[in-house]
Amino acid sequence: MSLTAGKLLEIIDAITPFHLAESWDNVGMMTGSATCEVRGVLAALDVSPPVLKEATERGCNVILSHHPLIFHPLKQLLTDSAEGRMLQEILRGDIVVISSHTSFDNAVGGVSDWLGKRLGLVDRQPLLPGKSADTGTGTIGCLASPLAGHAFLSRLLEVLNLPGVPVAGELPEQVQRVAICGGSGSGFAREAKNAGADLYLSAEIKHDTALWAAANRFCIIDGGHYPTEKPAMELLVKRISETLTSLGESLQVVESAAERNPLQYMERL
Repeated sequence: MSLTAGKLLEIIDAITPFHLAESWDNVGMMTGSATCEVRGVLAALDVSPPVLKEATERGCNVILSHHPLIFHPLKQLLTDSAEGRMLQEILRGDIVVISSHTSFDNAVGGVSDWLGKRLGLVDRQPLLPGKSADTGTGTIGCLASPLAGHAFLSRLLEVLNLPGVPVAGELPEQVQRVAICGGSGSGFAREAKNAGADLYLSAEIKHDTALWAAANRFCIIDGGHYPTEKPAMELLVKRISETLTSLGESLQVVESAAERNPLQYMERL
């Protein structure tokens, strides 16, 4: 039995319901045909030239990305640009691209919830409730046992695989209640504080938000966009693989090994 891209789209929609996506977002099938037979699926945060090359080398004709391949309406498709050449290769190679962005962020057990689980948070619930029960933006929960601030920071750096992180405000002496929004979540810092969090973990924290945190002695940790979202791709691969197995489908669904954090730490020479 062959699996079509349309059927795969239905499976992804069941796991990360597209109706949960924010109104400004673009989710679902970006390129390709619903009738295309799926030979393999490569999951990545972003569709990039290294990811496209990896998909071809691994025999995957479907790329499942978190961030939409097409976000803003295209006014031009110029093949003398890197983006244009990549789109040309995708179309030429009949590559199906499916993107699940804020639909995965807002789903039950989505991006932030998975990161919270990895950090040891229990009794997790959405930071900002969504359209239905247990859905919404971000997550907030408690550690089973309180940790010293620096001990929690060490755990965080291990989970995010980072050498260090920017911190605004004061790192608490003791951490128990933690709020998280994977990816860009600077705008939800006040909600995290109002919800009683000891600290807030997100990314792309704006300067004025950092100043507010310092003035209010509230700890905000900027874990980076890529590091705070990347762990959830493992979960998405697992869920899709389990669903396909239950349907009797034997299909390669793998997480990208080629993509890298576009921001790298550099030390003073």
